[in-house]
Amino acid sequence: ALQALQQTPAQVVGDEGIDIRNRQATYWLLADLRVDSDETRVDRILRVKHLYPKFDRLELFLFADGQLVDHQLNGESVPYSQRPTPGLLMAFALRLESGKPYQLLISTNSRLPQALAFELESPVNFAASAGQSGINWGTFYSVFLLTIVLALIFLIITRDPLYLYLGLLIGALTLTQGSYTTYAYW
Repeated sequence: ALQALQQTPAQVVGDEGIDIRNRQATYWLLADLRVDSDETRVDRILRVKHLYPKFDRLELFLFADGQLVDHQLNGESVPYSQRPTPGLLMAFALRLESGKPYQLLISTNSRLPQALAFELESPVNFAASAGQSGINWGTFYSVFLLTIVLALIFLIITRDPLYLYLGLLIGALTLTQGSYTTYAYW
């Protein structure tokens, strides 16, 4: 991976992130990181700020004082058991010293054009946002499943095939949305 970095310049990432447009290229992103806290060592989650992240590979190199202190791999091509954080969210678990400057070097490639930005948050906030996301998507799918059941009930009552088509259409739209959010594979 570091040999590829020598051939491709790194892009500095700000708060707004970058847009990945070339699906064949490997992007190298560089960001400065510093955590100020009352504790000497803090745990933080660095997560991709994207509604539906679909990155084939995200490789993180964390440097402090010019030395590599952490290396992690995440992405669609990485088995779930080898990801640094559980679940489908693309994130990295970091243990940082308070007040110490760090540099992140991230290598990524994607088969979809999309924006890439990162957010650093505490594990408690990360779990709360992941839990809230699960509740929101559960409500979303429940409404669509209820609509499909009602269409089937109206089909049985009226014997009008229009309700069958409505139920199939809503089911197809629900599965399409689920495939975009990766919830269809759970």
